[in-house]
Amino acid sequence: MLLICCGRTLIFLVSLVSHQLCAVLEELNEPTLTGHTQFHAVVLATATTTTSLPSALLTRLSSRVVHVTHPSLQERLSCIEMHSGSSVYSQDVRRKLAELLAGHTAGQLAALQEGDMLPQMLEREASCGLKQSHVEEHHEVVERLDAYCGLIAMDGVVRDLEEFVVWPLLHLQLLRRCGVRAPKGVVVCGPSGAGRQRC
Repeated sequence: MLLICCGRTLIFLVSLVSHQLCAVLEELNEPTLTGHTQFHAVVLATATTTTSLPSALLTRLSSRVVHVTHPSLQERLSCIEMHSGSSVYSQDVRRKLAELLAGHTAGQLAALQEGDMLPQMLEREASCGLKQSHVEEHHEVVERLDAYCGLIAMDGVVRDLEEFVVWPLLHLQLLRRCGVRAPKGVVVCGPSGAGRQRC
């Protein structure tokens, strides 16, 4: 019967589970139970939407719903600032670490706070940031000198063009006297975005 009518079985299963959950939640809300015992009811749902759940179950769950999500960027930042003594690190370093910790749960962040992992990660990000800023400063100097910045390995291409095309065109008389045929032009080819126009 379960294999034959899958659609009806699913609806029946949802209604059966919903009814059982409603009954359990009603029992937990009775004053005779709550006065004598301590309890915690945890309901985990993996549905992204609650449209398929009956309204009777939703009303009973509404008082107990806790949405479990990954901490936001701001929450991760405040966690880093609160527990790591990160005042010695710049805001950029802390933000970069908070972005790297995206996808970590609150429990994983708490585990990082308990050990010395968070300060180590901050130190690593700070040193990487320092190296990167040094490299960027070096690149800024190179970019000012390089008219073909942003294109990979363009310096070698420009050097080859100057050696094989520009120089011979500038020294045609010398090459003719030596009996060397100079190139008549240049064909630049490559995929779109390769820098043909810039070359």
